[in-house]
Amino acid sequence: MDEARRGVPQDLLVVQCGDEHGLETLIHDQFHNKVHISNVNSSRQILVAGTLEALQAFSLHLEARQIPSRPLGTGMAFHSPLLRAASDSLAACIDRLEITPPGIPFFCLEADRCLDEPEAIRRHLRTHLLERVQWRRAMTTVSAILSRSDGSRICEIGSAKTLKNIYLNEYRENMNPSDTKFIHCLEVIA
Repeated sequence: MDEARRGVPQDLLVVQCGDEHGLETLIHDQFHNKVHISNVNSSRQILVAGTLEALQAFSLHLEARQIPSRPLGTGMAFHSPLLRAASDSLAACIDRLEITPPGIPFFCLEADRCLDEPEAIRRHLRTHLLERVQWRRAMTTVSAILSRSDGSRICEIGSAKTLKNIYLNEYRENMNPSDTKFIHCLEVIA
């Protein structure tokens, strides 16, 4: 990761828009291979990764279309091709690990399902830094898993307070009892 930070300055841009296809079209038309959708967080928020220069230009492009955005300030373009070198280094480390079947279900965002086969888990971990995070889709899937289970536990590795707030903002009006379990899991690790 330090190697990626020493390269061209990069970041994430929070875009107040939930139209993944529309945003993808905007990117493709003028910013192809310069910025990349990295996270689809909710119906109102998508993160875009890129170099600082490209993100600043893209932000102005969005502003002209009255789409609000702001830098996230991570200093890294997570879940984008800009992290190829870091991802390759991480993949080499993952390849040396012994991965055994998990004792609790391992939910994989990219697969949108629980994985229990060690090699499938390894494949997804190897490319996680490069893959688009579909948090909006995952919230729906995990909520459904919890509604069918009796005591499932979830451990989110990431920004739990942020993810909990996104979940509450997205689903507050239509929450069901299983949602409280999901929110509690996110609060415990916040």
